[in-house]
Order: sequence, then C-alpha cells, then structure tokens
Amino acid sequence: MVNDLLFGYEDIDDYDELIKLLVQLRSPKLSKEFRPTVIYEILENSLQPLSDDDLRPMSEAIENMDNIKIRLDELKESKKLQRR
Repeated sequence: MVNDLLFGYEDIDDYDELIKLLVQLRSPKLSKEFRPTVIYEILENSLQPLSDDDLRPMSEAIENMDNIKIRLDELKESKKLQRR
C-alpha cells in the first residue's frame, strides 16, 4: 500500500530494492564510516546497469546540444565579422 500511494513501482521487487537501499543508507554504520568509497559501493550495488538502449537517447541529446552550441558559436562569430 505504501508503494502504491507514495512510490508507484509496478514491480514489487523494485520497491523492495528501494527499501533495502534506504535502510542501508540510513544505517548507523554509514554515518560512522562516512567515506565516499562506502557510499559509492552502496549505490553501485543498488543501481541497475544501464543498457545501450537506455543510454542512447541521453547520448543523442548530448550530441545534439554540442552541435547546437557549435552552430551558435559559429553564428556569433559570423555576426561579429559582419559588424567590422
């Protein structure tokens, strides 16, 4: 019921993984050993690996943003040259 009302995971196993992660992150041990490596290990163990299909839209968006920035820089330079 908590999952349905607050989180909305369709798969109860995903919700279970979230609860395990929250408990592990809130454990007293973590606050005593507050090292980045400990947090990294906890998060690495809790996160699912991303597939190429998961990453493709993000990489395409980044590539598009890079192309837009390059084009914008070219247009700015062209405008500067026209003013001279």
